[in-house]
Parts: sequence; C-alpha cells; structure tokens
Amino acid sequence: MQRIQKILPILIFFFAFSACEQLNARRELQKGDQFYGTEKYSKAADHYEKSLEIASDGDSALVAHINAASAYAEIVAEEPRPVGPKEPEKPEEVAEPAEDATPEARTAYEEAMKVYDKELQKYDQKVIDYKNDLERYNRKMERYVRTVEQMRNKQIGHLEGWLALAKSNKSHCLGEDTPEETKLKLLEDGKEIPQICVKRQEVMLWLTSLWESTEQYDKAIAYWEETLQKEPNNRDAVRNIAVYYQGQGKFKESVDLMAREAKLVPDLEERSDIYESMVQVVHHEWRDMKWGEAQKLVDQVVTIVDAARLEAGDSPVLTEQMQKLMYYRGLLAGGAWAQAIEVGAQRDFQKKAAQLREKMEKAGSEAEPRSAATDGKNVKKGNTDV
Repeated sequence: MQRIQKILPILIFFFAFSACEQLNARRELQKGDQFYGTEKYSKAADHYEKSLEIASDGDSALVAHINAASAYAEIVAEEPRPVGPKEPEKPEEVAEPAEDATPEARTAYEEAMKVYDKELQKYDQKVIDYKNDLERYNRKMERYVRTVEQMRNKQIGHLEGWLALAKSNKSHCLGEDTPEETKLKLLEDGKEIPQICVKRQEVMLWLTSLWESTEQYDKAIAYWEETLQKEPNNRDAVRNIAVYYQGQGKFKESVDLMAREAKLVPDLEERSDIYESMVQVVHHEWRDMKWGEAQKLVDQVVTIVDAARLEAGDSPVLTEQMQKLMYYRGLLAGGAWAQAIEVGAQRDFQKKAAQLREKMEKAGSEAEPRSAATDGKNVKKGNTDV
C-alpha cells in the first residue's frame, strides 16, 4: 500500500479557561508549544501528555492530542537510523613462482609473502572488529526499531483519542470557515471561538498511514471502505483498497479498482501511470499463478488498456503497454499449447492460438505465440519463448 504521512502543523491554543484544571492544562500546552518551537520534541511531548493528564476532554485535550502526535512524529523523523559496518576485504594472495624461476623472482616472492602475512594478520583483526561492530549495530537497530514502534503507537493513540473526542465536541471544526451567525451566537453566549480548525480527513490520512506502517491493515481498510461507500469518487480510497487487495492476492478486484480510479482521472498521462500499474501487476504476479487464473488476469488488463488505447488514439505509451501485455499473453499461449500436447487436445489449442494471433495483429503487437505447426519440437520441450 501507498504510504501517506500527514504531519499537521502545531496548533497554538488561545482561549480562556475558568476552572483551575483548565488553566493548568493551558500552561502545560504553552510549555509544550515553546519546546516544540525550539525543536525539543521529547520535552514538548512530555508537557502535552501532562496537559492531557490534567484535562482529558474538551478543546484543550483536542489540541494536546494533535500536538503530541506531531511531536512524536518529529521524534521518529529525527531518530538516526544506524548504519551497518563495512565487511573487510581479504588481501590478494601472492602467486607462487614457477619451478624454473630465477633466484631474483624467488627472492621477490619471499618478500611479497612477508608483506602478505602482515596484511593477513591485519585482516584477521579487522574481521574480529567487524564482528564486534556488527553486534553493536544489531543492538542499535533493535533499539531504533523499538523506538520507532513506540513513537508510532503513541501517535496512533493520540489520533484515535482526538477522533473519539471530536465525535462529541464539534468545536474542532470552528475556525476561519465558521459561518458568521455561528460566531455571533458564540460571542453572545460569552464563548470564545477556538482557532483549532483541524479537518477529520487530514487526521484520517495520517492515521491510516500509521495503521499501515504498523501492519494494522484491518483498521486501515475498514476506514477506506467506509469512505468509499460515502464518497464513490474518492481516489485515495479507491487506490488504497486496490493496493490492499493486491497484497491479499485479489488481483481481479485490485485491477477493477485501478480501472475505476482511471475513470476519475481526466489527464491521459496520469491515467497512463495507472494503466502501467496494472501491467506491473501482471509482470510481477503471473508466473506464480495457475495458468487459467493468469490468463484471466492478462485478458482483464488487455481489455481495459486496449479500450483506453483506442479511445486515446495515437498514444505511444499505451501502445507500448499493449505490446508488453501481448508478450505475456503469448507466453501464456505457449504454455497452454505445451499442456495441450501432453493431454492430446491439440486441435482445441490450435484454435485458441489462432484467435490470440488475430488479436495481437489487431493490436499491432510484434509478439506472437508459437504454434506446433511452426515450432512443434520446441513447444514439446516446454520452450515458451515468443
């Protein structure tokens, strides 16, 4: 699946609190903001956490959740990834002189062997150092992975906490886009307008990325499927579900969704990238599939890309993609013919091969499947070159 990390800008909270708890929560938020502004993200996160301990609901908690998640994201970004040590190279061995070598050549060989022995001793020590460095590197990498995992889980916890609060507290939607009559009503009631207009969609893009990176795919796909039901033309939802289905081996469903996304894209060049993704599904997956399933997948993508090629007219990119697909179709036809010889059903496959050849000629492809009439010996041996 595609990875989208949406780091929201830190939010400064500027409204009055009457209760003592809210005042203390505000102080912790402000301290956190100060540390965040000076890029001391660990200390900033500590103060945001303290603010949530003081006030776990309301507008202050909404801000604390978002700011804490942002701080933990920055900690992950700053965490240096360990670099592994370089394995030492063994010194090149010295060639022994021939039996009839001159005394000078033998003397030179003896001197070279002395140097080689010293280099070999250095090499042995480097190997010991390398193994020690490798152990240290592995320990650092384990700590790094644990830290990243902890920070990601903290981000998820705060973003999920924000969503839970946002369902019951509508003020997170108030801000620059708030209708004037709503603002006047709030002011008449003696309430300040909090400037924390955070969009749920932005939080969800960030959150689904974290779910995917922590392999919580069920949560991510449930959100995208819910989004797609509400917004049938949401490209993010279509694309992410397609990627998820591909990972699950549901290639037909994945390609169907890619085709659905392509219909939402008016630009031919961008659509061509989506068609190329379909071709890549064929390229990476067809060898590991059963012959019948692979043939259906190739036929499915051929139908979609060929229709796009005919609609677009003269498109070198789509023509090249069709040629790739015809190549795979030819390979499958060759494999099918080999199977047919084994079961004695040559006539049926001759007909299929002829039909495939006609389709390839129509598409302008250079790739053609071989038939038994032209290359029977090679086909019988299992040669599927086209």
